Amino acid sequence: MFKIFAIIMLINNLNCRGEIGRVLKYYETLTRNDFTLEKISRTKRQTESPTFSQKLNIRLFGKNLQLHVNPEKNVMSKDFQSFVKSTKHFEEKYIEHPKFYKGYVKGLKKSTVRIHFIANDVFAAIDLPEEHIFIEPSWKFLPLSSNYSLIAYRTSQLSSTDRLKCGFVDPNLAEEPKNQHVQTHRAKRNTIANRVCKLLLVADYKYFVEVGKKSFSETVNNMISKITEVDAIYRATDFRNGYKNIGFEIQTVVVHDEFTKNSGENHYNKDKSNWTAKELLRAFGSDKSLKHENYCAAHLFTATKFSDGIQGVAWIAKSGAVGGICAPGSGSTKYNTGWSTAIDKYGNRILTFESILVAAHELGHNFGSQHDPPSCATDKNNLFLMYTYAVSGKQSNNQKFSQCSIDHISKVLNSRGSSCLKEPSTSFCGNYKKEDGEDCDVGNVADDKCCTTNCKFKTNAVCSDRNSPCCFECTYANSSVKCLDQSNVLNCKKNSFCTGKSPECPDPKFEVDGSSCIDR
Repeated sequence: MFKIFAIIMLINNLNCRGEIGRVLKYYETLTRNDFTLEKISRTKRQTESPTFSQKLNIRLFGKNLQLHVNPEKNVMSKDFQSFVKSTKHFEEKYIEHPKFYKGYVKGLKKSTVRIHFIANDVFAAIDLPEEHIFIEPSWKFLPLSSNYSLIAYRTSQLSSTDRLKCGFVDPNLAEEPKNQHVQTHRAKRNTIANRVCKLLLVADYKYFVEVGKKSFSETVNNMISKITEVDAIYRATDFRNGYKNIGFEIQTVVVHDEFTKNSGENHYNKDKSNWTAKELLRAFGSDKSLKHENYCAAHLFTATKFSDGIQGVAWIAKSGAVGGICAPGSGSTKYNTGWSTAIDKYGNRILTFESILVAAHELGHNFGSQHDPPSCATDKNNLFLMYTYAVSGKQSNNQKFSQCSIDHISKVLNSRGSSCLKEPSTSFCGNYKKEDGEDCDVGNVADDKCCTTNCKFKTNAVCSDRNSPCCFECTYANSSVKCLDQSNVLNCKKNSFCTGKSPECPDPKFEVDGSSCIDR
């Protein structure tokens, strides 16, 4: 039978006054200045762009940690687009791409660091051998202060005293689409690793207000950061039969900057407070303008409160049946969809880390995982990601798929993975290398004269000083500028000079016959 699976959170919640002490047993505060990167090495070849390695010294929970990081490709597809949508308009809107860094903690084996810089906000995940540390903006939970702007917490310190007492999944959340089947394909094993599921992400108006602070870029980048962490969970999983390093790329983002009016009684973005989980899922999958069928999966981020404690719902995939990733849908409803909410049953915000686990769980249903039965738990106190009730994240298995989940997902990937999952984008803005589709790339330099943070030339710039040897103050260097000095090299080639017509250094010409050299 084709089913919808709901996830009912047994997470730790703020009480009605929003006291963070009801969520976390202990946390520490930081400022944005605590995340100032320091360059620790730089190499530059004449014909290549510079690469950097950067460090960050930070004290957390009584430990001095030195983080070593490099710019890393984020989860934005090469053809990424972001749109703002209201009743009267639907238009593309560009954002400043978030800066994503990845690395390790010096001196600690098997440690991983991921840092997202988004305007004045920071999201960071530090995975240590014995614990997981998460850092996020403090404004969602604490009063504004000049003394701090971030909170840091260990997932082991999530409180477990205020768990919601939730019911089971409503059996009415099940249906059987008629005469629909997913076309299946099989591929050679060496062609299916390192693939990605291309995503459509949508933020409703409630999410735009509650999480995005009515800022388009803040809303988009918040979703990007969450999917980046979800991506890390999936890439760490071996789904067998060659499906390794499987992750996500965000292809399209849509943000609603107002409630939708006059678009039918059950538009997913209408000003409505009494949604049921199934109702919202069906409404989201019924909006033809979103063209869900063009994506592997579509996910709605909302800030809707559900009194029964449901934090997310998604259609589940099954081998050969409609539903989940790349499902064609039935009639007016598309079944490759899901949603998650950033608000608990009391109307308070949940932690970003918890929100990440909810999204990962729902996408797990889209990939074919059912809820883990008790028999799948190797330790009843250390449950896996796809347990019936959402896990808090405080235990090590909470961020992992169980073997039961892997079995289910493996079957779906074997039947449709080769046609559904795509090759990942290879280039990315922010790695200091000018690549296809980029005018320039100066890394994380925010005030560069020539290049924007989206890797496009600024007004009146024709080149980038940091990327091209024959560029000076954003224009072509004149022909008197030496760009390659061969005076100390006995290779029978002359010095090279800029042309005044190009940012590139021309290849050196050979010396005339009779010159003192050793290779001619």
